[in-house]
Amino acid sequence: MKLALAILTVLGMFSFLYFVVAALAAILGARLERQPLPSSKTSFFPGLWDGGPYTERGKELMARYYRNFFFAFASGAVMVVSGAGYVHLRDGAVGPSPFKSPAFVAAPAVVFGNALIAFLGCALWLLVCLAGAALRKRRGESTSDAQRRQIVRSLKWTTGCFVIAALSLVIMRHQ
Repeated sequence: MKLALAILTVLGMFSFLYFVVAALAAILGARLERQPLPSSKTSFFPGLWDGGPYTERGKELMARYYRNFFFAFASGAVMVVSGAGYVHLRDGAVGPSPFKSPAFVAAPAVVFGNALIAFLGCALWLLVCLAGAALRKRRGESTSDAQRRQIVRSLKWTTGCFVIAALSLVIMRHQ
């Protein structure tokens, strides 16, 4: 059983890394597949940050991104739960206890890890949005309603991910 859990943990780690890289590649590809805005604005990264709606290829890449993100979450959960099960059996456990089972112990750790990764990504995106707004203000351009909505949405996601990560960390500390 220990060998099976060890193999499952290793497979979970490799699949987690694969799906994270595939999701990042898909989101970057989708950002590059946006239709250009009709205005003649100059930007440092014209295809990545400025643009209109997604093209058909961009929509397919966004769907691939969401699918890969879900699979990364699932493989991360498998990795952590099987790793916790391996450690539980390695330390000499004979039978599972309902409150000391690896799934029960590892659930807050899985939620914390994924919420922390999401928080860092959302915070980075919020910083990029705020930097773009500061550059537009410095050039004397006004911030559009869509850009304001994007900043507010990024702020909401960053706050939500931080709250989830903090709550799961508190649960982990009190187990």
